[in-house]
Amino acid sequence: MQYNMRKKESWMKIGLVAVTALVFIAFWLVGYDMPYEEDADFNAPLLTDMLLGYIYLLTAVALGVTVYSIVHGIRTSGRQGFTENGVPAGRITIATWVATVVLLILTFALGATDPIKVNGKDFCESIWLRLSDMFIISSGVMILIAIAAMVFGMSGYSRRMK
Repeated sequence: MQYNMRKKESWMKIGLVAVTALVFIAFWLVGYDMPYEEDADFNAPLLTDMLLGYIYLLTAVALGVTVYSIVHGIRTSGRQGFTENGVPAGRITIATWVATVVLLILTFALGATDPIKVNGKDFCESIWLRLSDMFIISSGVMILIAIAAMVFGMSGYSRRMK
């Protein structure tokens, strides 16, 4: 049974990459150079709605899988306990969630609200500007934390501490 599940997962990943590639290839090759009706200096790609719909679908599926994973993790952690093989998995999970929420709140609060030029016009919606800053800065910080954790894990320092 385990082998079949891994095989299905592989085919699902291949299928997802193939569909994504087809959507993006179609977006770039079919009617991408169509001029925008109100201003011919800008493009109005023909398949923009298809691309946005696909992205919305992927986002909805990702959120659904996230919610399922959280619920499943909470249900199974009660049976397994918060420590696995001497590793405080429960504490690590809680610390990760708290750190992520605090990071998102801080980067939203500190986000810039200065207007920016978009397609030659000022964009001054402060909520969207803060949200954009929040996601960009949070992603950068999380990538740096992941790199630091990887370097720390590869160094073997944690094993020498024992």
